[in-house]
Amino acid sequence: MGIDKPDIRWVIHYNMPQSIENYYQEIGRAGRDGEKSECILLFTPGDIHTQKYLIEMGTESMARKTIQYNKLQQMTDLVYSNSCYRKSILQYFGEIGLDDCKNCSNCLNEGEVIDKTLDAQKVISCVYRMKKSYGLTMIVDVLRGSKNKKVLELGFNKLSTYGIMKDYTNEGLKNFINTLVSHGFLEIKENLGSRGSFPTISLNSQSSKVLKGEIKVQFKEVKIAKEVRNKNELFGILSDLRKTIAVKEKIAPYMVFGDSTLLSMANTYPTHEDELLNISGVGQIKYEKYGQDFISAIEQYMVDNKIDKSKLEEDKSNVLNEKEDAKQDFFEVTTDQNLYEQLKKVRGKYARIESLPHRMIMTKNTLKEISGRYPLDVEKLNDVAGLGPKKIDKYGEAIIEVVNKYVEENNIDVEWKEKKKKKFILDGESRKPKEIALDLLNQGIDVKTVSNKLEVSVSSILGYICEYIKDKNELHFKFNPTIYYCDDEKELIQKSINKFGEDKLKDIKKSLPDYIKYESIRAVIIEKYIS
Repeated sequence: MGIDKPDIRWVIHYNMPQSIENYYQEIGRAGRDGEKSECILLFTPGDIHTQKYLIEMGTESMARKTIQYNKLQQMTDLVYSNSCYRKSILQYFGEIGLDDCKNCSNCLNEGEVIDKTLDAQKVISCVYRMKKSYGLTMIVDVLRGSKNKKVLELGFNKLSTYGIMKDYTNEGLKNFINTLVSHGFLEIKENLGSRGSFPTISLNSQSSKVLKGEIKVQFKEVKIAKEVRNKNELFGILSDLRKTIAVKEKIAPYMVFGDSTLLSMANTYPTHEDELLNISGVGQIKYEKYGQDFISAIEQYMVDNKIDKSKLEEDKSNVLNEKEDAKQDFFEVTTDQNLYEQLKKVRGKYARIESLPHRMIMTKNTLKEISGRYPLDVEKLNDVAGLGPKKIDKYGEAIIEVVNKYVEENNIDVEWKEKKKKKFILDGESRKPKEIALDLLNQGIDVKTVSNKLEVSVSSILGYICEYIKDKNELHFKFNPTIYYCDDEKELIQKSINKFGEDKLKDIKKSLPDYIKYESIRAVIIEKYIS
């Protein structure tokens, strides 16, 4: 990581590290001065696929791969552990007889300790009756009564344990079994082959004791209520205040506070420094710059509308109960890295055949969405962003063939859900392409690199810049528009702009020679604003 400062207060892992050693070393960067620090690990099951892919690509030695897969499983066990995280990490390094730290998220989580022995016995009994060791997905399929082709072919639908855990969701049951593995009630083994690793689950001595009722399985169960946040009149007031500040400081509104931050303010009514700093997106610097303005606006709104803050928690609880079955506002997808790499090969093949840039066949975000959703027929591709009828007609069958083969080989239980009009979030990234591009440019990354990274045309990037400066925002990065045109082209472009107006890009382009690109037109417009 290359950071050697004593006063680091936060270490955030956006992806799970490959081993406990790596994790321990990285979190050790925080709090070297002895003061309290916070370490946050954000985890999704897709992280395991990513790390396995890196292991496969990183070494050809089977012995080395075996060691790395074992370390990855130990790290996975830590993530799924129901016990004190600090105690688990230190025990891994040989320190025993420790008390719980009373400080990690597992220790601090409020929840009831539930006896899960019966459910554990159901899982163990199922693994026993399946005779051989199988992967997690197959075991879940049997326990939930799936009519998967392989389940039926192997006769698992005739087992007494078939369908006995239908009350669990697919992901919920996977999490439960992974937690059993983490606590040593089951074992997992990586089976290495020419196509990578395939983990299987088997019984051990602890399994037998659970089955006989000699030991109990007890886990803390935490129920998390989804925060209900609605756009209301206060949200509009705060949005207007944000716009006023943005115009005054010549920056984009989202650079003051994002919509999600304003939504939190509008629904929780923070009126003190600690309450405002508790909201995601409000740091100390932003609080010092804008905090009092927003607190004043919130206080005035509460006075004008006679809002009693003491009743807010009661009202919030009532709203949660009313909307318990409401649909989520977001549709989240996590890339399956291995399938994504296979889909990239399909895209590359067609790019070569048609002599087109890869992104013109399909963008990487389209491939990632497909890899995370597993569409099993051509019809479902209509619900994937970036695929119109022509592209589906051209490439659809090839895509579906790869997806079906991958799903079958990896025993993936696909639960297809329609995206509809929900806000789409890919790999946790909720920013729009424009916001991502501008943030990268502000980091000093050049336009061409940003274009390649996002698989967005240079013309689109210049369009983002153009919109940004037209909103009276000041550029915080170096940009030279003259590299996108020559003097003769500029003269022709300027005449056309004068005739049609700079907002009529299509008319301007149509009136110019074919060799003049959209990016040249946009560069001439941008130069007018920054010169």
